[in-house]
Amino acid sequence: GSLVGSLLMRRHSERPSGSQTIQPPTIQPPTIQVEQTLPVPPPRPARALPWVVGAFVLYGMSLVMGMNFLPLLVTKTLGGDTAQVGFLVSFCAFLEIPMMLALVTLRRLPSLSTLIKLALALFVVQFALTALAQGMAPLILSQVLRAAGIAVMAGLGMTYFQKLMPGRFTAATTLFANTTSVGGVLSGVVSGAWAQAFGYRSVFVLCAVLGLLAWGVMEFALRRRGDVAAPVLGAELE
Repeated sequence: GSLVGSLLMRRHSERPSGSQTIQPPTIQPPTIQVEQTLPVPPPRPARALPWVVGAFVLYGMSLVMGMNFLPLLVTKTLGGDTAQVGFLVSFCAFLEIPMMLALVTLRRLPSLSTLIKLALALFVVQFALTALAQGMAPLILSQVLRAAGIAVMAGLGMTYFQKLMPGRFTAATTLFANTTSVGGVLSGVVSGAWAQAFGYRSVFVLCAVLGLLAWGVMEFALRRRGDVAAPVLGAELE
């Protein structure tokens, strides 16, 4: 019996065990697919941009020219003094700030292009009044018009360029600033020779002509290339 029992136990031990070794699951790392996207270029500038740049250069010429020759007109042509010059310049600067604030606080305004054309028209009238002035009263009125024009052109001109160049904030700001700089350089070249040949009063006639040309260029550009209605500080304009 012992022999038979030992043989059975030996034979049983040689059988394969029914238990299976559990292998830990293999964890595959997730596959991350990286999609390569090309940078989207900003939209193209408006087709009216070159014409608008030309209009703003003409405006810059007339602005700097009128500012430089107002003291000479008052003191040399009209027989005034430096105190009157100081009053006119300070009065204009004093009016610019509340006029700019008024543009910000008003809820609904015309389109930017309409406001800019209106400002250019104000400059034409302002220069004409200055050229025809025989005393202080017309000059004071002309400074009111000048302050209104500067409030629009300086306050909204940069926004207008940014709307003409969407997605190019820095380039639009630089281009706007350079139009006045270029206009100032050109005014220095032209105004001196013009005043020497035709007198100080005639300089303001030339400024009025330049302002009228700037208005005409804007009108031509907007009729041919389309208007630009843009918001001012988030308020939608129509």
